Amino acid sequence: MNFKTKLTKSEIDQLVQLLAKVRIPAPYPVFLALGKVLPIVAVDIAYMKDENHILLTHRTDEFYDNWHIPGNILWYQETPEHALARVAKKELGIQIKRGEFVGVSNEFTPREQSIVLLFKVIAKTKPKHGTFFHLDRLPKDFLKEQMPEIEQLRALRKRRK
Repeated sequence: MNFKTKLTKSEIDQLVQLLAKVRIPAPYPVFLALGKVLPIVAVDIAYMKDENHILLTHRTDEFYDNWHIPGNILWYQETPEHALARVAKKELGIQIKRGEFVGVSNEFTPREQSIVLLFKVIAKTKPKHGTFFHLDRLPKDFLKEQMPEIEQLRALRKRRK
């Protein structure tokens, strides 16, 4: 692969030095800049009360104002399982009893390209945040970029019948 850049050698050296200082979670402007040039690996949680109903959370920020499957990015040197536990606690207020890998999808959002690892979870505790929706009757303002994940859950449902 031929990598072409508009950066000078001096700029490359300076950028390498600055990136060496970045720690995760990165400052938000740094995260946004990296998301425009590199795919981000994300871990999403499908918490379901049965095979038809998924827990979604509502998000409002500069990029989103909609319902979505909760998740977050995988931090450097973090396992997907650790990220899953971190995200479950932060986003839903739950402790995970068991997680099942459902699938991977490549999603393009207004903010970044994400390689998303979707896990269906069973929790030790009840969620403190979110609303359940039927997989076949999602809210109109559901994050359309996450439809591949919904399709994975629908396919899983069909295989188990």
